[in-house]
Amino acid sequence: MQYKDLETSLKDGGAALTKGPVATVLVENDVEIATTRCHQHAGFASFIAFMPDAFELPSDLQDGVH
Repeated sequence: MQYKDLETSLKDGGAALTKGPVATVLVENDVEIATTRCHQHAGFASFIAFMPDAFELPSDLQDGVH
């Protein structure tokens, strides 16, 4: 799911974030998108990705990223 800001994310998607663990990722380049995938394999249930609109998450990551 994608939200325009953190406030909207917590209001509309907050229930998904109650199931931990939750990872936060600052996406500044494509390498950080790969890091998100590594966190997924490590067992993180959800992610909060802070990233510019210029980046797009691969479809296999979109369900767990808020």
